[in-house]
Amino acid sequence: MNVYEAQSLLLWSGRMTTCAIALVLFVMIYRWRVFKNVPYLLLLIAYLISLTLNVFVIWLIEYTSKEDNYLKIKPILDHLEIDDTFFVDPIFFLKNYIFYGGFVWFSLKKSKSFVLLLLALTLFTIINTTWGESYKNYQAWGTIVDNIFLTSLGGMTLHVLFRETLNKNLIRIPLFWFSISFIVTGVIGGLIDVLSNYMYKETQVLFFQLHALKNMFSILAYLFFAYGVYLAAPMNRKGLIKVFP
Repeated sequence: MNVYEAQSLLLWSGRMTTCAIALVLFVMIYRWRVFKNVPYLLLLIAYLISLTLNVFVIWLIEYTSKEDNYLKIKPILDHLEIDDTFFVDPIFFLKNYIFYGGFVWFSLKKSKSFVLLLLALTLFTIINTTWGESYKNYQAWGTIVDNIFLTSLGGMTLHVLFRETLNKNLIRIPLFWFSISFIVTGVIGGLIDVLSNYMYKETQVLFFQLHALKNMFSILAYLFFAYGVYLAAPMNRKGLIKVFP
């Protein structure tokens, strides 16, 4: 496989990932009554942001693949010093911290220290993007922190579920599937990001292949999330999402 074929594979997997995000949103619309609650509303906003960014990135790649189109916006790209799509990564990071983190905080009624952690991560991303690794390049540390956050978010939620829902059927609990989705994204995505970070300059073909594989696991995570949304029920008075729809 040459570089062009590997890029095409990555673009195709990106399109499929976008379709998976759209599927989650479709299920959210189907379960619209649930989204009168603030926690689920945060999830809705998070997925709308994800869909918008994915569609934009795919459009930008396909638009600039034609030389005439690329020359039209080249002055803008040069002025912003953008030569890749890494510039959208910080927005994904902030989306995860603010909306996924906010969802878990509202759902599990976590302490104020958890809010401080979310604020610290948000501030770190802003500082790292502005004065650190920048939006112009691949953010190695930003990506590592994001993957650790998602993995920890899933693990923490599972811990609460095991503690609060003894003798319950976990596969009927929305938060279980949300947790698995976070963990798959954080662990698998983290491993691939670490590997591909060292391979980009050595072999771009393998870099693109690994990220296409990452997109496949992202699709799996989105399917888990969609099933969790399908099972979703309104919040109970204690704040914890009802374990059964």
